[in-house]
Amino acid sequence: MDSSLKSIDPDAPGHGVREQQGDTSPPSSVNRAVIAGAIGNFVECFDWFAYALFASYLSRLVFPSGDPLGALLSTFAVFAIGFFVRPLGSFIFGIYADRYGRKNALAATIFLMATGSLMIAIVPSFQQAGWLAPAMLLLARLMQGLAMGGETSSGGSYIVESAPLHRRGFSGSFFYISVGLGTLCASLTGTFLTYLLPKDQMESYGWRLVFVLGALLGIFGLYLRRSIGESEVFKRAARTTSKKDRGSLRAVMLNHWPGVLRVFFLAIGTTMAFYIWAAYIPNLLRASGRVSASTSFLASTFGLIAYSASMPISGALADRVGRRLVLGSSWLLFAALFIPMIHYALGNPESLPWIMVVAMSLIGLGSGAVAASFAEQFPTSVRAIGWGVPYNVSIAVFGGTAPYLGSWLASKGMPDLFNWYVVALCVISGLAAFGLRDLRGRPLD
Repeated sequence: MDSSLKSIDPDAPGHGVREQQGDTSPPSSVNRAVIAGAIGNFVECFDWFAYALFASYLSRLVFPSGDPLGALLSTFAVFAIGFFVRPLGSFIFGIYADRYGRKNALAATIFLMATGSLMIAIVPSFQQAGWLAPAMLLLARLMQGLAMGGETSSGGSYIVESAPLHRRGFSGSFFYISVGLGTLCASLTGTFLTYLLPKDQMESYGWRLVFVLGALLGIFGLYLRRSIGESEVFKRAARTTSKKDRGSLRAVMLNHWPGVLRVFFLAIGTTMAFYIWAAYIPNLLRASGRVSASTSFLASTFGLIAYSASMPISGALADRVGRRLVLGSSWLLFAALFIPMIHYALGNPESLPWIMVVAMSLIGLGSGAVAASFAEQFPTSVRAIGWGVPYNVSIAVFGGTAPYLGSWLASKGMPDLFNWYVVALCVISGLAAFGLRDLRGRPLD
């Protein structure tokens, strides 16, 4: 028996359930697991979203000049391509995490992400290197896409598996809080640089400093992840399941297809809505000249603070009243308010920081409990690949294409079509949330 379980009073109420779950780990151990699992995601999201936040700078440098909107569309196209390889990353690293452990997979993903960030930091201009410049940018984004695909399910699984069973929703929310905080730090860095550097210096080299910082944070995150222990839930599954039966996509699709569908449809809202408000709207208003760069970054900052603050509330509520009610009602409410919010933001660009707070708070309420919910749809032997593949396919199809599709429809004079498209998909996510398999208060294995 694991030493952490030997000191449990066998006569204590609920002893058997807690022993199976590993719920008796000391708080310090749980906290270390949450921090280690979230810190890498923080670093990777800093690198990942820095690209979206600085897309307008990259578009003028890396692609041919003469058509600013076309260059921005090309930059967002590369952004979308990075999403399309995420399912491949979730497949490769999901198998690895389910067969060889979460810890090793997490170290590999953060190294790959940091390398991609460094490549973006040193990418030459189109005038200097011609088409080699966008090719280098594309390669960097492909590497980051593979890393993010493997990071999502491996890191989320590690945190949820290490959490007390009665606080899985709350603990799991910190995985997605790290998404908000990573993006927030990228936004704060951009805000600071736009105030510190003149416009010409910002366009020349200032934006590169963000990606240099991302690469350095990656080295730090790699150090932290190599110092953590493996998930106890995974170690128990490894002792009772053969390696060839772990990480099997075929087994997931044959035996756990309802969970695959739930993850796929719920992920639509959690990812698409985030990218629209965190990346597309600020870039659209900044590129059109309706708001300044500093106002755009300030709006992103306010929104991401609200997003990060609302997620632990969502996770804690889900531990009390269940995953279905919290997630389902949040996404249906967001769908009802999306068109009024988007019209108000576009019609009153000076109010962008405040409307971002409202929108991102709703998105956070609909995202805080998804880590626990997704983990609960699959057994430990196939949790990383079972969660990762449908989640990242959904992101590739709907999340990564959202900024490009929104920009393209706006250029064709059809922005309302995009708005109704978003509403319909968020309704689907809300309905999918009400169909979740809720293991609140029950052991994962």
